[in-house]
Amino acid sequence: TVAMTGTSGSNTITSGNYQFYNLTVDATGAIYTLGAAVTINNDLTISNGTLDVSGANFAMTAKGNWTVNGGGVFNPQAGTVTLSKSGNSTQTITGGSFYNLVLDNATAATTAVKSLTSSCTITGSITIGGTGTSQLNTSTYDVYIAGNWTNNSTSGLSSSSTVYLNGSTGTQLIAGTQATTFNHLTLSGAAAKNINFNEQVNGDLQFSSTSGTVTLAATAVITDGGATNIFTIAGSTVFVVLATFPTVFETVSLASTSTVRYQANGAQSIYNVASPGYGTLQLYATTPGTATTKTALGDIFLQIGVTLGVNGTDNNVTLQMNNNNMTLAGTSFIQQTGAPQVNWGTGTMTQNGTGWSIDADITGFNNLVLGGTGIKLMQSNLNLILGNVTVQNGATLSMQTFTLTCTGASKVLTLQSGSTLTCALTASVAFPTGFATYTLDPLSTVTLNGAGNQTAQCTNITYGHLNFNPTATANVTLNSNLSCA
Repeated sequence: TVAMTGTSGSNTITSGNYQFYNLTVDATGAIYTLGAAVTINNDLTISNGTLDVSGANFAMTAKGNWTVNGGGVFNPQAGTVTLSKSGNSTQTITGGSFYNLVLDNATAATTAVKSLTSSCTITGSITIGGTGTSQLNTSTYDVYIAGNWTNNSTSGLSSSSTVYLNGSTGTQLIAGTQATTFNHLTLSGAAAKNINFNEQVNGDLQFSSTSGTVTLAATAVITDGGATNIFTIAGSTVFVVLATFPTVFETVSLASTSTVRYQANGAQSIYNVASPGYGTLQLYATTPGTATTKTALGDIFLQIGVTLGVNGTDNNVTLQMNNNNMTLAGTSFIQQTGAPQVNWGTGTMTQNGTGWSIDADITGFNNLVLGGTGIKLMQSNLNLILGNVTVQNGATLSMQTFTLTCTGASKVLTLQSGSTLTCALTASVAFPTGFATYTLDPLSTVTLNGAGNQTAQCTNITYGHLNFNPTATANVTLNSNLSCA
C-alpha cells in the first residue's frame, strides 16, 4: 500500500514504469495531481484530501475496489477511469463521480461484477464490456449520465434503481452491441437522445419535460418485463419513431404539448394510445415525396392535432385508418396539397374541441361528427362524404360558400338540439346534398347568410329554426314546400 498523507499544498503523483497495489489518499487539506496515467492493481481509497487527474486528463485503471468517502474528493476533469478486475469476486464503487467510466474485465472468462454502494454521477460517458465480460450492479442506487451509454456485455446491467440520461448539449446515445435491461429509465436534459440498440425496461420509461428530441432507431425495439409499466412523455418532448412505437407498456401517458413523429419511407403502424392519446401526431416520410403508408392499429385520440407530411414536398403520405376511429380534441388536422386523402374505411372522424378550420386540402370523410363548441369552418368543398354527418349540441358547421356532398348510400345528416349550420352558398342549393335522410332537431338552427340570391333546400327536410341573414340585398328561393318544426 502506498499512502498519500500530506496536510497541505499541491503534490504530483507520477508512477513512471511502476504500478500501485493499494493506493490511499488520506491527506486533509492536500491536493494530489496525476503527472501520468496510473494503474492500481487492487484498491483505491480516498478518505481525506483531493485526487485530481490534472488538466491533461490522465487515465486511471483500478483492479480492486474504488472508494471515495469521508472528506475525500476525486476530481475526474475530463479523464477516463477503467475498472477492470480479474477473477469472479465483486468490485465495489463507493462515492462514484466520474467523467468517462469504463467497466471492462480483462477476459471473457472474468466475471467480476461492478457493484455500487452509493449513487453514481458520470458527466461523460459509460462503457460496459468490450475486451471482456462485465456487469454493473446498481442495486437500489441511481446512476446519472450526461454522455453516452454503451453496453457491449450480454448482462451489462443489473438494477433495481433508475438510470438517468441527463445530457444538456449535443447528442446522447444509447448504443453498443448488446441490449440493456433497465429497471427505470429516465431521459432528461436538452441534449438529443438517440436510442440505437434494443432495450428492455422492466419498470417505467420517462421522457421528462426537459428532454430534447428522442429518436428510436429503425433497428431498435423497446420491450418491457414488468406487469404495470408506465411510459411517459412530458413537456414539449419530440419522440421520433423510425420504425416501431413501444407497444409493451400497460400505461402510456403523453403530454398534450408533446409530439410523436412516425418517420420512415416504408410502412409503419400507428400505436393506439388510449384517450386522451397523442399530443401532436406527425406522419412523415424520411425522404420527402416518397410514397409511404401509416396504418392505425386501433382508434386514434389526439389532444392537439395530426400532420400528414411536411413543408408541401412531403405530400405522398397515406393514413390508413383501417376502419378505426379518430377523435380530435384540438384544432389541427394538416393535409399537404395534392397528398392522398385519408383512407377511413368505415371509421368515424370526431372533432370535439373549441372551433376548427378544416384544412382546405381535405376533401372528404367517411362518418363525420362535429362536437365540442365553436365554429367548424369549411375552407373548401367536402364532396367525398361517404357516411353520416352529425353536428352536435353547441357546435356550428359553417359551410361558407362551399358544397358538402354525400356520395354514400342511405346516409343521414343530423343536426342535434342546440346545433347550428350556416351556409353562404349561392351557386347551388344552400345546404348539404346527397343524403338520403335529413334529421334536424326542433331546437337546431340553419342560417342562410349568402352575399347574393340563395336557394333553400326544402325537399324531405323539416327545419327546426330557419334564419335568413344575407350579407347583402338578396332573395331566397324555396325549391319545395317549406316545413319547420
